[in-house]
Amino acid sequence: MLGVLGLVGFGLWIKHRFERDVTYEAGGTAKLVVVSYTDDDNPGWLRLDPVPPPWSKGFHTVMTRQSRVIVTKRADDPGTVTCTIRIDGKVVASAADDDIATCVEPDR
Repeated sequence: MLGVLGLVGFGLWIKHRFERDVTYEAGGTAKLVVVSYTDDDNPGWLRLDPVPPPWSKGFHTVMTRQSRVIVTKRADDPGTVTCTIRIDGKVVASAADDDIATCVEPDR
C-alpha cells in the first residue's frame, strides 16, 4: 500500500513541478515566417508551412523538457523575424533577427 501511495505522491509532485501554460509567438516584419517548435505530444520538432505573422500557439502541459521555438523566413524577404516563449504568462525567452530567431526556455 505504501508503494502505491508513494507513486501517487510522486505523480502529483511531477504534475505540480512541471504543469504550466505555454505560449509560443512568432512575429516580425517578414511577409511569411516558418515556425518550428516542440510540444508535449511529439518527441521531435513540429514545423509549420509559412504563415503570416503574428502567429501564436498556446497549450497547457506537464512537459518536462525545455520549450523551444525557431522562426525563419525566406532569404529574399527583407523583413525581420521574432520569437517569444511565455510560461504562465511570463516572458521567459525572446529573440529578434534578420534571418533566424531562436528561443529556448532557460533551464529549470
